[in-house]
Amino acid sequence: MPRTAKLSDEEEAYFGGHSRATAANRPWVTLTWAQSLDGMIAGRPGTQTYLSGIKSKAATHLLRSVHSAILVGGRTAQVDDPSLNCRYPGKDRSPRPVILDPSRVWQKPEKSTVLRLANDSQASFPLVVRRSDDSGEEIGWPMETVKIEANATIPDGRKHIKWDDILAALHERHIGSIMIEGGASIIRDLLKRPDLVDEVIITIAPTFIGEQGVPIAPKGSENPASLKNVRYLQLGDDMMMTGQLSGSSPRPMPPPRPSG
Repeated sequence: MPRTAKLSDEEEAYFGGHSRATAANRPWVTLTWAQSLDGMIAGRPGTQTYLSGIKSKAATHLLRSVHSAILVGGRTAQVDDPSLNCRYPGKDRSPRPVILDPSRVWQKPEKSTVLRLANDSQASFPLVVRRSDDSGEEIGWPMETVKIEANATIPDGRKHIKWDDILAALHERHIGSIMIEGGASIIRDLLKRPDLVDEVIITIAPTFIGEQGVPIAPKGSENPASLKNVRYLQLGDDMMMTGQLSGSSPRPMPPPRPSG
């Protein structure tokens, strides 16, 4: 696959100025997404929408190069069929793809782009997270499946896997840092868990999608999520915002190193 554009030294320093170190029981967590000016991450549910410009897409791939793993949900894997690799110039190591798929939404993974790239040595082989009571057909080698007990009840009465357990399981597999890219329900869940998120990076595209789009904000929250220690970087026509969730007490993030 073709490489992305290359950022300037100053732009690279914005993302590389601090270490993303693992905690005692979980990886470093970077939560990141691209959105429109009206807070939408897709044009309609179940559709792929391209929001990132050339430079902000390059920044995403640079960020992937400094994380051990990259996580998306099964629906995102099914709809977008993402590559989940690193194509930044000069960076040859790709993060381990993690597909969170407790409901088996990801169909025919053997035909996915990420597996094709892994077979061609252009990506790592995926780790698929499913519920411990999943009795469906096993995913075969070289992909790996980890099953975790679903012991948390959501409002509609269904059981789901706790994020604490997901991150602990990844930590046990020597994943020291993870970049979580979506989809919307995953991002909304983690916006409510400042204790589990160390870094938030949002790419804001200069476009409006409209009310038919997929919103990123959690619904009906009495304590809406907000950011602190915010920094900004303009990348082409996009604006990239970096910060920490208010209410969190993650490891400190020193300012970026000066270029040169």
